[in-house]
Amino acid sequence: MYINKVVIKNFRLLQDVELLLAEKTTVIVGRNNSGKTSLTEIFRRLMEREVPQFKLEDFSLNVHDEFWNAYKLLRNGAEEDEIRAALPCILVQLTIEYGESIDYGPLSSFIINLDPECTTAIIKINFSLEEGTIQALFDDLGDDQIAFFKEMKERVPKLYKIKVEAEDPNDPTNHNSIEWSIARSILQCGFINAQRALDDTSRSEKAILGKILENLFSSATSETAHPDDKEIVEQLQDAVGDIQNRIDNDFNEKLSLLFPTLAMFGYPGLADPDLRTETELRVEQLLTNHTRMGYSGLHGVNLPESYNGLGPRNLIFILLKLFEFFRAYTTNQPSSNVQLVFIEEPEAHLHPQMQSVFIRKLSEIATFFAEEYNDGNPWPVQFIVTTHSSHIANEASFDSMRYFLAQPCEKFPNICTTRINDLQTGLSAESDENRVFLHKYMTLTKCDLLFADVAVLIEGSTERLLLPKIIEKIDEELPEGGKLSSKYLSVIEIGGAYAHIFF
Repeated sequence: MYINKVVIKNFRLLQDVELLLAEKTTVIVGRNNSGKTSLTEIFRRLMEREVPQFKLEDFSLNVHDEFWNAYKLLRNGAEEDEIRAALPCILVQLTIEYGESIDYGPLSSFIINLDPECTTAIIKINFSLEEGTIQALFDDLGDDQIAFFKEMKERVPKLYKIKVEAEDPNDPTNHNSIEWSIARSILQCGFINAQRALDDTSRSEKAILGKILENLFSSATSETAHPDDKEIVEQLQDAVGDIQNRIDNDFNEKLSLLFPTLAMFGYPGLADPDLRTETELRVEQLLTNHTRMGYSGLHGVNLPESYNGLGPRNLIFILLKLFEFFRAYTTNQPSSNVQLVFIEEPEAHLHPQMQSVFIRKLSEIATFFAEEYNDGNPWPVQFIVTTHSSHIANEASFDSMRYFLAQPCEKFPNICTTRINDLQTGLSAESDENRVFLHKYMTLTKCDLLFADVAVLIEGSTERLLLPKIIEKIDEELPEGGKLSSKYLSVIEIGGAYAHIFF
């Protein structure tokens, strides 16, 4: 069971996109500000709170005018259905392939078609204006657009609500309303942010890796935890219990001697209880306040977490977070059908070879966790990796790569929206021979095409030597903002015989 397709509309740069997800790992590439973070953020919004909430600023900029247009329709006496249709909404549509599963779990509420051959379910999550609130949205507004949108900032979060529907994949007119809590139980999400603060060595901040240890302990204490984890928790609690007994019988007696005597004031009297200190230890407190991750040293002197290099710390952090997400999935009840794990820029602080190994081994990690720590029961996780690394892009297959490109809107040229190119679909017209050739040719020095403004295809070394002078001559005739020397160039030596394949 996995998410096959995601459709998103009207969220930030993602005004109208369709993203096909690979069953295991999808690699998303593209320049800065091309919509990669918007993809992660919309799922974070859906999952971080019991009831998701969005703001006016979350709507794509070029649909903001639709609020004003709907307001004008109201003032001109239009019907409520016409006004509602004119209002923008934020849509997330998930297409789930469930195969011939025996236990559909929470997904069963979304399987509404009667075709026994169909193995697809569609979940539509819509952030739209609540029924019966059109007047409340536009009440007491005038002709000043600036004042209008200031008021929209206040009213949209209050009057827009989440609505969930199950849609028949064979008949879009057949749909049922479903409770948000059911939709939320289908999907679990984990997020490993690009900004991981691994270089923060301040003593006031809690150690990053130590925080993961707390979360792992929390999962192990749940009723649905694996028996091995429960046994470890019991052993930890027994060890702390032994220490607690010594504190009760020795430490607190000595601590009470520090109290000043109160007898001279007639305390305690016959009916007055005596003062006594009580110190309580719990495993949770020890993990939160007194446990730090470190590295083995010599002669019993261990090294602090921050003393390791940033590259190994980043890799260790990612692996521990993945294990944390895995444990959260195995202890969650009822079990989610799918888990999405977003990993932003895993290449941070990793040298090129380590980047290549990481993306190759990612799917193997899920299999290893399932076999070693879940009695072989599969972990239905899909990884979504966003990257600026040509090394990671080179290791990913064309089938798993999605290219995000920011393009100016026709209506508002100064506003960009995202277009997604699926390289598997884009190369579908090519012959198998050409696809294999291109993938082999896209070596590490060629994958920077994915992050470039301009691609320059040259035949050989002679043209490469002449290129700086050619660019200098061309720039003399170009305006300041369009000069080639100020753009990100990707220069690719292709040889004359193969030039036609690259078009």
